[in-house]
Amino acid sequence: MADNPNIDPNASAAQGGEGGQEPDYKALYEQLKAESRKWEDRSKQNKAKADKLDELMAGNESIEERIAALEAENKAMKDAEARQKMIAEVASETGLPADRVAVLAGADKETLLEQAKELAAYIDSIKPKGAPNAPEAGLFPRGAQSNKSAAQQFCDAIDMMLGH
Repeated sequence: MADNPNIDPNASAAQGGEGGQEPDYKALYEQLKAESRKWEDRSKQNKAKADKLDELMAGNESIEERIAALEAENKAMKDAEARQKMIAEVASETGLPADRVAVLAGADKETLLEQAKELAAYIDSIKPKGAPNAPEAGLFPRGAQSNKSAAQQFCDAIDMMLGH
């Protein structure tokens, strides 16, 4: 009651005390009731606005989470691309196939290069001595025999392999 400057119960009581009239309680009640309804309406409006704000804030959190997820995905793709480039460089330096270099666990180029060199040395150490290189394996001799039929060339190659 003291918050509302329009309603002053002391003034009504003072008038009633001097003039012998009692204050109009019904009018005071109606004024307070009207004031109460006004503030109740404002409260409901503010509640609706607060609820809408809460919804918008919740939407912002999901957008922020989505942005963070996209940034993480972008970083992972860039890291994978950088690793593939590094694998290709190491493969060309060591002569190993890129798919063999890719299984190595090196995180940086120096470590990966060192591991690839060790793998290449191991492969060379277990390779049988005198084994033909892969590009030459399975090729038939050519040259002067080129005028022979394919069947005759095949027979000659078998004879050469058997040592006849």
